[in-house]
Amino acid sequence: MTLAADATLLSLAGLHAYMLATTAHRPGYFTVYCVAMIIGCVVAAGTTWIDVDDIVPAAGWKAGGLLCTAFMIGYPISRMVRLPGLSALTGRWDLAPGNLALACAAAFLGLYLTVLFGVNVAFGQRRGWYD
Repeated sequence: MTLAADATLLSLAGLHAYMLATTAHRPGYFTVYCVAMIIGCVVAAGTTWIDVDDIVPAAGWKAGGLLCTAFMIGYPISRMVRLPGLSALTGRWDLAPGNLALACAAAFLGLYLTVLFGVNVAFGQRRGWYD
């Protein structure tokens, strides 16, 4: 479960890196946003694997949840509101990287909710289950 969730976070980071690398004439705030999302997603994904105690992995899951929630709220707003320097994106819902990033964020939040509700466990090896 943790591996699947981290794959979605790293995919989200990769898509932001792609947008950062391929967007010409990008405003400074967009660069700062992309770098913050890349660093945040990579750190959150890495933190979920630090098996020191239960606090550190839980913080990674929460950070990933906050990043994905912020993206899921901000992405539609960025398409409805004209942003300075990114006015060409207003009303553009057909951009594949953005829609794929939205799907990755939704997938992480879905996985995170299954862990929160106890449907799945993030660290099955701690349960002592044997087949």
